[in-house]
Amino acid sequence: MRSAVFALLFAIAGQAQNGPAAGYILKCAGTWTASQNGQDRPLKAGTPVNPGEKLHSNPPDALLGLVLYDGTYLKCPSSDKCKQPIQIPARAQAQSTISAFLDRLQNRHLPPVAFVTSRGAGAGPPPVELRDAIVASGPMLDLSPALSTMPSADVHLYLEPLDAPPGCGAVLFKLAKSAHSVEAGDFQPKCNGLYQLSGTGDAMEGTYAATVLVVAPGQQLRASRLLEDARSVTAQWQSAGEDERRTFLRLTLGGIQQNLQSAK
Repeated sequence: MRSAVFALLFAIAGQAQNGPAAGYILKCAGTWTASQNGQDRPLKAGTPVNPGEKLHSNPPDALLGLVLYDGTYLKCPSSDKCKQPIQIPARAQAQSTISAFLDRLQNRHLPPVAFVTSRGAGAGPPPVELRDAIVASGPMLDLSPALSTMPSADVHLYLEPLDAPPGCGAVLFKLAKSAHSVEAGDFQPKCNGLYQLSGTGDAMEGTYAATVLVVAPGQQLRASRLLEDARSVTAQWQSAGEDERRTFLRLTLGGIQQNLQSAK
């Protein structure tokens, strides 16, 4: 299952110049450049790297967070593998039919999320934290997969489309204290897609935004299994930041969405 997750990730990484990508920049600072065959190109958070490229930075100790196709996470300058130039290895051949299929999916690119990294002055713990999740559509939107717990107070949430059908706009709604679902209202199954879920108001000022993929009920179990496998991978990245983990999960959710669409 892990190979399927990484095929999903790099199917949407998108900008590879010489076939499938071999890695993805989750975070960087300073000036990073990828060199291959005498050509240089700038790197930034949200761009892929290709097999055979060599990465170097100015200054030499600039920050870099990178995930490779096999799930290896590299953080520079703290890792002993950060001696420059950093050589991007060839990507292993897909080992399964599903991985090979996922590699052929249409490439797309989603920018990293702009995360809240500090709470407001004097702010206490938010009523609920938001998690990246798969949510099933229906007359009621059950948000429990995206909630750390039942909210300890009423909260206002904002659902903003990232990759949704035309005509499906943002939705602002209130989630009542101790509740986990809201009436779908104008949000119909035709609007299933990828959304960013965030909190509004002072009480939710310090929460991280989450990415949610809204799917048909019959697709939720399969999609959730893929997401949980990706989450287990990020749990092993001891030096990764929360923003990097969530960027990876956003990319994975985009790949899951493509996979579901291609299976129709």
